[in-house]
Amino acid sequence: MYAECGGFMYLTRRIRATQGEYFAMVDIYPNVVRMLSRRSALGYTEVDESSSQTDFPALCLRGHEFHYSELKHDIAHETIKTMY
Repeated sequence: MYAECGGFMYLTRRIRATQGEYFAMVDIYPNVVRMLSRRSALGYTEVDESSSQTDFPALCLRGHEFHYSELKHDIAHETIKTMY
């Protein structure tokens, strides 16, 4: 399963708002998203996949990023089993 940004946040266990309240999500990934009161990252990022260890041609992806949240492992539920 692939998701990014708000879609990935929706797939986590819960979201913690800046005031401390928790909101339940769909709980596919055993993580908590913590919303921040200030932006934590802003800039450009680049992924360079030119490794000879794959069967794919060399690829360079560029994009921007900005974050108002951070992802944390939900230590309150350490006994979760993985699907693989």
